[in-house]
Amino acid sequence: CAALPLARVPLRLAVSSGSSLRDRETISLEDLVGKTVFIIQRGWNEGFDALHDFLAESVEDVEIAEFSFFDVGAFNRCEGEDGLLVSIDAWRDVHPLMETKPVEWGFTAQYGILHAPEPSTSIQAFLDIVADEVAGAE
Repeated sequence: CAALPLARVPLRLAVSSGSSLRDRETISLEDLVGKTVFIIQRGWNEGFDALHDFLAESVEDVEIAEFSFFDVGAFNRCEGEDGLLVSIDAWRDVHPLMETKPVEWGFTAQYGILHAPEPSTSIQAFLDIVADEVAGAE
C-alpha cells in the first residue's frame, strides 16, 4: 500500500464506555499505568511506531496489544476488553460505545489517501490533482 499524505494529525485514545477514563477531558501518561493500549502493528505508520516505542520504554506497567488492521473489529475488541485504542479524530464516530480523547503526549501521524503502489492512470490523475490542491493550500 502507498499513500498520499494530506496532513499530520494528533494521535488520540478511544476509550471504551466502561473505562474509568471516560469522563476525563484529557488523558495523562499517568492514567495509562496498568491499562491495555491497543495499537496497530509496527510498520503501518511511523507516527504509530514512534508512539509504540515510547509507550514500551516510558510508561510503567502499560500492556500493549497490537492488531493488524484498522476496522470495526479492532474497535469492538478494544471496547469488549475495556482497553484504550490509539486512534485519530477522523475515526471518532466509528464505534458508538467509544469516545476519542486527547492525550498529553504530542505524538502525530500522517493522514492521507491510501492507494495501490502503482495506481492506474485515472487514479494517478486524481492523486496529482489532490496533491496540487494540498500544495496550493500551504
